[in-house]
Amino acid sequence: MIPYFLGAVDPEQALMENRLRLLRQDLAQMEAAVAAARSLSPASGQALALVTEAVEAGLLEPLPRQEMTVDRALEHLRRAIAEASPTQTPDAGDDPVSVLVEQRRELRERHGRARARIANLKRAARENSEFLEQAAEQHARLATLSLFTPANAADLEARCPVCDSHQPQLSQIAEVINRDLGRLDADMTVIGSDTPEINALIAAEEGTLQEIRSALGRNQEQLDTLTAGQRATQGQTDASRRAVLVQGRISLFLETAGRHVQGPQVVDRREEIRAKIAELEETIGAGARDDRLNSFVSRINTKVKDKAVALDLEHKESPIRLDPRGLTVVADTTRGPVRLADMGGGENWLGYHVATLLSMHEWFSEQRNPVPRFLILDQPSQVYFPEDAPDGTTLAGPDRTALLNLYRTIQNTVDALDGDFQVIVMEHADLDDEPFRSSVEARWRRSNGQALVPQDWITEEIDDD
Repeated sequence: MIPYFLGAVDPEQALMENRLRLLRQDLAQMEAAVAAARSLSPASGQALALVTEAVEAGLLEPLPRQEMTVDRALEHLRRAIAEASPTQTPDAGDDPVSVLVEQRRELRERHGRARARIANLKRAARENSEFLEQAAEQHARLATLSLFTPANAADLEARCPVCDSHQPQLSQIAEVINRDLGRLDADMTVIGSDTPEINALIAAEEGTLQEIRSALGRNQEQLDTLTAGQRATQGQTDASRRAVLVQGRISLFLETAGRHVQGPQVVDRREEIRAKIAELEETIGAGARDDRLNSFVSRINTKVKDKAVALDLEHKESPIRLDPRGLTVVADTTRGPVRLADMGGGENWLGYHVATLLSMHEWFSEQRNPVPRFLILDQPSQVYFPEDAPDGTTLAGPDRTALLNLYRTIQNTVDALDGDFQVIVMEHADLDDEPFRSSVEARWRRSNGQALVPQDWITEEIDDD
């Protein structure tokens, strides 16, 4: 939502992006529903296990298991219960339970390999995204104001794009910058074209993983059904009695499966949803939005930098930028980027929070963006009081100066927006200096009868000690 609130996307585009998010959720739910319906179909593991029991009981001839479809499984089971007696002596071949256990082991191995491939592909997609984000930022810095994009190459060799003076050495600088821009463009194009392919591979692997999970479910059903059947026929040496028991189990399953077929079926709308997603993705396009977002954030960064200097914060001499994805502030120092969590202690954290919030509200107000025009702060002076400070302690020295500087920065922002923005502060400290003193609207104290809890609500005396 940050691009929308900053004005990088209009309301119609924001609605389309929200619709795209909901469609992706619908697709995921449809994938799960189709997979569940497939695993619960009449040709599930229970049906295949009953076919195996029928073969063992001599009700059916040995059947190939590779191409066992729903219709064929039901057809074989109906033929099995139609037999009055075993048609053949059961074949003492491989133990079907052992075969299923071996199949389960192979399915688990495939499951592990598929998960590993998905993790690797997602890692590659994430690295591509991070590279594109950093490359776009570097590209924006090199292309600032398009200073080195003149109308023709002859002008580039002679004139400075800033002061319009003749600068012979300018062509070398422009050549280096344009070469770096070209390299970044090429890298961004290659990585950007790889990302959709990686996403397609991830989708395919996740489909394969879902099929393996369904196969594992059917395998477990077969094991459960076979072991239950073996317990039911245990001790039955008569082939006819064993066959009758198996026929009874098959008859019960077919009755249940018939009710399942008659129930509501899942309508597969995956292709329809995918088509809508592709259409919306093409309509929205991320390029223009990202360019506008980077431009607006750059303007906000200038405001944050000015307030960091006014508040005398750590790293104020370095470029300061808001990271909308990480929801934090980053200082680009000569030693590399320093995130807010690593910028010293509480005074810096408080200062950068207030500077960023004030700067964003300035932007919201100036652009008439749909954000409420007020900010609430709760006891910003807390970072300046030591943890063991007794009640009634007053600030002095550098801490008092820093706190007053914070309130001056807040007051300057409110004054600059000329009544279009309000800051409400709930504060423990009570300073006699401006702008704090004239901004106090109420002093909630028990001693002056203006506490938040009315005096007549108190039925028992409170021991202040």
